[in-house]
Amino acid sequence: MNLIQQGFGVGVVLAVIAIGQCGRSWAEMGDFSETRSAVAATGLTNSTAGDASPLAATEELKWFDTLESGWKAARDTGRPMVIFITSDHCQYCDVMKKNTLCEPSVRDRLLKRFIPIRLRPDSNAQVLSRVEVTAYPTTLVAHPRGKVLAHRIGYQPVEQFHEFLSEAAPTETPTTATIDPMSAGVVR
Repeated sequence: MNLIQQGFGVGVVLAVIAIGQCGRSWAEMGDFSETRSAVAATGLTNSTAGDASPLAATEELKWFDTLESGWKAARDTGRPMVIFITSDHCQYCDVMKKNTLCEPSVRDRLLKRFIPIRLRPDSNAQVLSRVEVTAYPTTLVAHPRGKVLAHRIGYQPVEQFHEFLSEAAPTETPTTATIDPMSAGVVR
């Protein structure tokens, strides 16, 4: 059995265990008001809606590296969040980053219709302690108001990831609002 098949099988089993997180909002998982206040106090904005322009098909996908900064961008744009929880030494995470998240159709869809957030346990321990992460990678889709709409564990190939996004956010709508790459919390 190859690496991907093993990861997929483990992911399916763990997804069944973790499905109880769906439908919970981030607010139910803990109070982020102090962090949100600190982000707001910086005066930085993650949306340049007043200077909106269509997203180029070749534009680089930029990931927010904190839940708070990504959540603010989601509220500002009305787009759902895709939260990719990864670990530095996770082989399945690396395969998903290389084969799925960098694939042009996935990258373009995330750019135009979602707010991508990448969280790591070492730099987001407080937030991730409120979410039941049993394996890496874990991918969540959440409404801009914070409700977790879907939760998947394990490697997802391109077609499966597209299906996951469609099932989780069937009413996703494209927007011309762009995210300012100079804002706090954005990583390339």
